[in-house]
Amino acid sequence: MQHTGVVESGLSPLSTEQAAILEQWTGAMLVLGAPGTGKSTMVAQAALTAVREGIHPLVLVGDRPAASRLRNLITAQLGTGTWSVEVTTVHGLARRLWQRFSPRPQVRLLNAAEQEFRVRELLAGRGPAGWPSRLGLAVGTRAFAAQVRACLARARQLGLDPDDLVSFGRRKDRAEWQVLGEFFAEYLDVLDAEDVMDYAELIHRTRLLVADPQVRASLASEIGAVMVDDYADLDLSQIRLIAEACDTVPVLATADPDSVASAFRGADPRAVPNFADAFAAPGRSTAVTELGTIHRFGAELEQAVAAVRQRLPRPPGSAPRATQAVGPAGSVGLWRCADDAEQAAVVAAELHAAHLEGGIDFAEMAVLVRSGSGSEPIVAALIEAGIPVQRPGDEIPLAQNPAVRTLVLGLHIAAQDSATPDQAERLLTSPLGGFDSVGVRALARHWRQRVGSTSAPLEEQLAQALNDPSWAATDEASEAATLRTVSGAIAQARGLLQRGAPVDEVAWALWDATPWPADLAHEAAWEGSGTGRANADLDAVCAFFDTATEADRRGGIPGLRAFLAELDGQQIPADRQRESQFRRTGVQVLTPHRARGQEWDLVVVAGVQEGRWPTRPGRAGVIDATELTAAGLLGAVTAREALAEERRLFHLACSRARHRLVATAISDGDAEAPSRFLAELGLPLRAAATAQPARRPTSLGSTTMIGLVAELRRLSADATQTPELRSAAAVELAHLADQRDDAGALVVPNADPVTWWGVRELSSIAEPRTEPIRLSPSQVGAVLTCPRRYFLGRQARAESGNSRAALIGSLIHTAVQRAVNEGLDLAQLTELVDQVWGRLPAEVPWLAAAERAEVIAALARFFAWWHARRAELIGVELPFRTRVDCGGMTVELVGQIDWLERTRTGLGVVDFKTARTKPTAAQVAGMDQLGIYQLAIAEGGFPDLDGGATGAAAVYLRIPDRDAALPKEFGQPALASVAHLDPEAEVGHPTWVHYRVASAAAVVAEGRFPATPGSHCRGCAFRGSCPAQDEGRAVIPC
Repeated sequence: MQHTGVVESGLSPLSTEQAAILEQWTGAMLVLGAPGTGKSTMVAQAALTAVREGIHPLVLVGDRPAASRLRNLITAQLGTGTWSVEVTTVHGLARRLWQRFSPRPQVRLLNAAEQEFRVRELLAGRGPAGWPSRLGLAVGTRAFAAQVRACLARARQLGLDPDDLVSFGRRKDRAEWQVLGEFFAEYLDVLDAEDVMDYAELIHRTRLLVADPQVRASLASEIGAVMVDDYADLDLSQIRLIAEACDTVPVLATADPDSVASAFRGADPRAVPNFADAFAAPGRSTAVTELGTIHRFGAELEQAVAAVRQRLPRPPGSAPRATQAVGPAGSVGLWRCADDAEQAAVVAAELHAAHLEGGIDFAEMAVLVRSGSGSEPIVAALIEAGIPVQRPGDEIPLAQNPAVRTLVLGLHIAAQDSATPDQAERLLTSPLGGFDSVGVRALARHWRQRVGSTSAPLEEQLAQALNDPSWAATDEASEAATLRTVSGAIAQARGLLQRGAPVDEVAWALWDATPWPADLAHEAAWEGSGTGRANADLDAVCAFFDTATEADRRGGIPGLRAFLAELDGQQIPADRQRESQFRRTGVQVLTPHRARGQEWDLVVVAGVQEGRWPTRPGRAGVIDATELTAAGLLGAVTAREALAEERRLFHLACSRARHRLVATAISDGDAEAPSRFLAELGLPLRAAATAQPARRPTSLGSTTMIGLVAELRRLSADATQTPELRSAAAVELAHLADQRDDAGALVVPNADPVTWWGVRELSSIAEPRTEPIRLSPSQVGAVLTCPRRYFLGRQARAESGNSRAALIGSLIHTAVQRAVNEGLDLAQLTELVDQVWGRLPAEVPWLAAAERAEVIAALARFFAWWHARRAELIGVELPFRTRVDCGGMTVELVGQIDWLERTRTGLGVVDFKTARTKPTAAQVAGMDQLGIYQLAIAEGGFPDLDGGATGAAAVYLRIPDRDAALPKEFGQPALASVAHLDPEAEVGHPTWVHYRVASAAAVVAEGRFPATPGSHCRGCAFRGSCPAQDEGRAVIPC
């Protein structure tokens, strides 16, 4: 076959090196190459040449998005005509062959989530009987079901049958593997009875079809050549299918064994060394060759990437591949950040700088994280900064998608007689309800005016308003009209359920009855900052309806409950076919597995800390799929092999960049430390706090329309600016205020001065507070963190209620108090937890179960900690009240100490914490609560006790210490030994605690509560109206 490189737009021409290799291709050839050497280009060019020579090629790639990209590229180069080229995945090929040659073509494929649900159902049906007794407690758990599913998939990937597992188990005297083999046979029988099949079984059974000589002869007459990209990511069964189905035609495979991304899916570690054996056939030669020239990036990027590659394990006697980078010049930046908030700001700053200064489109940027669950802070920061974000829909389980959660909530309510208070509040503030935090309060006010005053909490008022909407029938307020729409949708869905309608029909009625679908469609078409999120929500909703259509067809409430149980049980992402239409419109946030085969101008690899990347070695499962090989049970993956796999993923992630690579890590001096992988890049790790302005974390909201208006308003009102600049800002504001869309609506309504609250006089002036000012330890911290949030939450009481986390914290504190005062043991405390657990705000069941287990573990650590104490316990939850002179004011400190004990030198204070994040040493040293407790003792808060405080400790009950049975404990020095933390700022105050209390009291006394932005803003309930945030900047801060 002759191969020529043609310069064609959209597809790079073949280099001299690539063309020479293709000239030599006659039989089965494996081409190895580092990232960016043009392996995929060779596959595409080889396919083009084959088609033009009248040969029908079969091109196999790793996943559907890659198939879609390569197919579109090849088709565009072929132009008009009757060309035929098949670009698909190995599973796509198997499915086509099955539907064509199988006597059961109607079989439906299960995605991974559905497969795991089937496994759980079968395990529940069997119960622990038959399994070894030591597994009795594990059999009913989801973790065990996930392990069983992994073993079944692994068995088929290796071409093993149920009898093989039984035999392996007998050979090693492993009873659990013998039972697993029997379970495997039962699992296959059930799937056959349901006419469904999982993907691993599809490959296995297609291989059985291909063994038929007539099927092989048919394929040989149709397929003229095979090209396989990312060959090293295939499992053994997939490799055998390709070799058996295409045993008479030329095969061109490409691979980079240093960037294998599918080891967790069963990629064959011997794929590359065994290539010649796998594809040897009569009359077909085999060869392995190598590409050495990198075209994707230049020398600086290659030097960094190669430094990681050189640390990967090699077969004995082999050396790292020699490469030469001839791509465009690039750069590498490594940042050390103090916390998640600073890291997210650094990432946003890098992306903005590349876009505004480098002219790089956001669609040519990507943020890669080790796991999808670790991307939330970064995604939130990017959206806040006005950066368009895209996340592949199958990075998270379908049931955890926000849009799907909203529909599921509506279905739950429809299946009940009425909504609970928590459900009502969540529904009304969801996209389906359409209310914001201000709107629900206005709704409650209208309801109270109609039915009479009530002192019930807000969420109870909302539940009553939703469950009996008759009060709103004649109310003309917009809030009442919106409520009628929502309650009508619920009523319609409830009526369909009562008539036995199937799940998809009920869900569609709920979805279609509100403005939410139109709002999403409008946002998706608007091409604004929310386009990516809107498209992701629409994709998830479509996947939800696909799943609902295939669900239990009994209909009515039984069918709905079965469907919701199956959906909730999906702990792993589902496979979504519409991913093949994925089009880049913004910054993609994804994992290295999803980045395989792609490249971007700018790549940020985020969260590269020890314990996250590489991940901490997990405890082996009770039945571990990695033990299974084609030859038997040979032992689980070693720590060294696991580390090498993590390093390959990091190498893969770094090699996706064309021009700039950025890697970030959190280093807080305690719990988080940069990964060893960053040091391997061979470049200095710089602190984000010392960055140049272009890279320094800043507020970048001015690149959004709301932020732009806020910035123009600030400039126009800033007396320090030049008259010309202020005038220009005013002109731009006037221009924006006049813009209208095709429907005549204002495009930027907040540019109109009529909407600016800040131009009006204050309705009242705060009067200075009289002494004494009463403060609790938590109030001191709240005032100094953000006075505005303190005022709205504590004094105005505008928050709707305690969060779930706060309620769990109170539960743990109550349990500790009763354990000490009433002598309850752990079993009795567990009963106490179970009694109140169901009354906590609703949570995803699997998460609630995990959280309950954490609470019980925290209480167990408390008992271990208590029994290890040598000091004399004075009491728990001890109240105090004392007055302190601070900065010329008298402040009354009130509160209660969790645990007070007498040591040999004085009084010891302990504060129990229920957070799951470790503090830094500096944070503990300046922890207000501990310091105020010490000050209260010194100032006579406990007049009946002698002695001063000898220090204080924060005991984090939900964080295990090195001895996992004990909680993590952090100490704060006594005020007598460390009186000041910042002597320059604390001049005139006896201790740092006096200074902090005086500062908080001064704010309260003045009666002005400005907003103070920071990392605490992310979870603030008042963010939407905050002048320090883009979305709330309706008032120019003074």
